Amino acid sequence: MASVWKRGGVYLDLVYTFPGAILAGTALGWLVDRWLGSSPYGTLVGFFLGVAGAFWYLFKMLGVFTRKKGPGGGT
Repeated sequence: MASVWKRGGVYLDLVYTFPGAILAGTALGWLVDRWLGSSPYGTLVGFFLGVAGAFWYLFKMLGVFTRKKGPGGGT
């Protein structure tokens, strides 16, 4: 039963982290725009970096980057 709750916690973590990373990147880009007066470029760069970071975290949590030894060999 504990493994079901643990998996649920991982997915609940993703529910908050995914949009949070996008929002944080966009907000930082907006602040850079206000500081440098380069609107909308900082916001766009921040948004895309936030999306990239959110997907990186998603793939990391789901185990996409981990190597698994299988019958085919590998290291």
